[in-house]
Amino acid sequence: KPTHVACVGDSITEGSHASSAAKNYPSQLQVLLGNTVQAKNFGKSGATMLSEGFGDKPYTQQVEYTNGTDFVDKAGAAAVVSVIIILGANDSKPFNWDPATGKNAQQYLKDYRALVDHYAGLASKPVIYVGYPLATGNSPCCEIRGNVIHDEEMPLIKQLATEKHLPIIDLNTPTTGHPDYFADGVHPNDGGYLIMANLVKQGLEREPTVSITSPTMGQALGAGTVALTADASGDTVDISSVEFFEGATSLGKVTTKPFTLTWLATPGSHQITAKAIDATLANATSSAVSFTVTEGAGGVGAGGAGGSAGATSGGSTTAG
Repeated sequence: KPTHVACVGDSITEGSHASSAAKNYPSQLQVLLGNTVQAKNFGKSGATMLSEGFGDKPYTQQVEYTNGTDFVDKAGAAAVVSVIIILGANDSKPFNWDPATGKNAQQYLKDYRALVDHYAGLASKPVIYVGYPLATGNSPCCEIRGNVIHDEEMPLIKQLATEKHLPIIDLNTPTTGHPDYFADGVHPNDGGYLIMANLVKQGLEREPTVSITSPTMGQALGAGTVALTADASGDTVDISSVEFFEGATSLGKVTTKPFTLTWLATPGSHQITAKAIDATLANATSSAVSFTVTEGAGGVGAGGAGGSAGATSGGSTTAG
């Protein structure tokens, strides 16, 4: 859970068309997160991800960029800092995205990469979330084009997230087909900003997925080495480790795919869970799988032969 959240963006982050400063998304996010968290608004109306010479109002040239950098950098050694980047609406304007010299799509990706690297290099080592910009409602204002955001910008953001192993907050899909969320087809109304704040909160609370694939529920195995295997995913975020447990006792940890642990099982009934931790330190625990180990010849888990890569019982090594 973060202690500091920096909300980076344009007028949609700043809060254009909110009825008051208390109704913009960072302010409503602050209420949702509670007073143990500092959520600060570093949005600038009209700002682009595109840098000087490509965008008409580069975010990196605004005082909000400087102020946000200071907030993130000086949060303190004990701080858990998150940076939410939502930039792209103004980049979709024809004179920014389709200038006479040709499309700026690759420049957008280049500048996005540079902004991510900037925050990643700060002392607090924040977790950086990239946001798909909101959809547009009916008759969007300001020359902002929802089709450019959806069809051209979002694939580039996904490419960047995959490259940098960053979590994505999808603000586009849940706002598509909801003109009632918008005041002018681009900027949310108060209700839309609350929807946005909840989506960002859900993004901050994201967890990896993990499930045990072997053994299977109710399986009977012979005594001996058992291959415990789990499937885990953090979407665009890497899984750092999967640890297997029987009750509160750790059986061992593996750190690369396939997430398989060879375990010397004793006869009797067993119930196993697996805990996955991703590169942002988000974690999740699987549903328990119960199985029986019978007296007799050594057996293996449902998937394969003994001696599969992984940590041995009680150990912690990298799976190969």
